[in-house]
Amino acid sequence: MDGEDKGAVSTDKLSILIDVIHVQQSFTWDCGLACAKMVVGTYSLDPDSVSKVCSKFDIRESVWTIDLAFILKEYGLKLAMFTVTLGVDQTYANESFYTSNFNSDEGRVTRLFSEAADKGVHVEKRSMSIDEIISHLMTSGLVIVLIDWTHLSCIKCKEKWGILSPLSVFTSCLKSSYQGHYITLCGCDQEEGIIYYRNPSYSNILCHCSYETLDKARQQYGTDEDIIFIHPPTSS
Repeated sequence: MDGEDKGAVSTDKLSILIDVIHVQQSFTWDCGLACAKMVVGTYSLDPDSVSKVCSKFDIRESVWTIDLAFILKEYGLKLAMFTVTLGVDQTYANESFYTSNFNSDEGRVTRLFSEAADKGVHVEKRSMSIDEIISHLMTSGLVIVLIDWTHLSCIKCKEKWGILSPLSVFTSCLKSSYQGHYITLCGCDQEEGIIYYRNPSYSNILCHCSYETLDKARQQYGTDEDIIFIHPPTSS
């Protein structure tokens, strides 16, 4: 993890950039956990304890968005999760990306959705617009979003390396149709129409893409348009 001025914000009326503590994933499956660690570390909490929280909720080598919401709630963070599917979409059982862990995940994920309200985890069934995402970034804090990796293209990385970064741990997976992947949104420039984000499959690189690219990647079949809006902890 890099960075010293945790959570520092550069902003003007049309743009914002939050200085995120970057965390690179270690495996092909832990991108969501890396994003959670980015959020926890940026807000001066303890990212190294995320693995202990995972054990509490029996989260192993398959991480869903509801898992991330419960993990972040353990740190006292105010958050809201939005999705177009409350629970598990049964059609994913036949989707190659989900098949190997679907049966073991279904019970846990269904239980967490049912317990969310009682545990103070705000989950709402609705599709979020790009304008709402921009508004949250400009006024509140970080966002974790599930995207289809095959539709995400960073302008900076494409200019430097072509289509793919040599640092990507997902290069060998791109032959598949849907590839679920989590990224952390950390800013935007409304004048340029771009979103800044941290991609845990890369080393410490600040990526950016157009609004249209983000929308396309996050609205693909398989994502359920899952997104978590996070508010920084208030000072006591």
